[in-house]
Amino acid sequence: MQVNFGRVASLALSTAMITALSGLSACNQGPSGRQGGNVDPYEQVRGTSRDRAVNDVTLLEFTDQVTQSLAERIPTIPDIKNAPTKPVIAVGAITNRTNTPTSDFAAVRSQIFTDMVNSTVAQQADILDTLEVMDEQMARYAQPGRGVPNSARYDPNITYILNGEFSEISRGENGRSSTYVFNWRLVNLGTSKTVSADRVTAKQTRP
Repeated sequence: MQVNFGRVASLALSTAMITALSGLSACNQGPSGRQGGNVDPYEQVRGTSRDRAVNDVTLLEFTDQVTQSLAERIPTIPDIKNAPTKPVIAVGAITNRTNTPTSDFAAVRSQIFTDMVNSTVAQQADILDTLEVMDEQMARYAQPGRGVPNSARYDPNITYILNGEFSEISRGENGRSSTYVFNWRLVNLGTSKTVSADRVTAKQTRP
């Protein structure tokens, strides 16, 4: 039997190239959650399950539930929907009554604000940034010569403040089981009337 050595050499070279490219492809793949590096923020990571604070995945999912509740409820509130002038809504205080660091809730507040701006709520009302931030930026960027003006202020009768409270109910040794509750209220600034309120809950168990 005659062997075509040219063809054999070509096949061998092709096989070697495919193997080399496969190796490069494997090297370029991102690290998995167990190896460190960039991971899905909704993926549980080892080493955090025993922490007394709410874990980051539960907190993210919890915040998603809160913003979904806000997006569904606020546009249907009669005081908002039937207002003669477009109302304004400011994200007010979010009180932390859990074992989770308060800095985590600064991130939660920021996410609530961002999600509201990008939801149907913004079609019914103007979403305000915090006055402290806007006053500081007004002082920095406004034209000089007329003192330090304040940022815009609004009619209290069409201004609503979104306040919230995160609470925790823990049971078992070292708080093995925790139920997290977020109560939010939308309150008219002029009348102090609560025009809407809702509650979102989540549960976390630890080994």
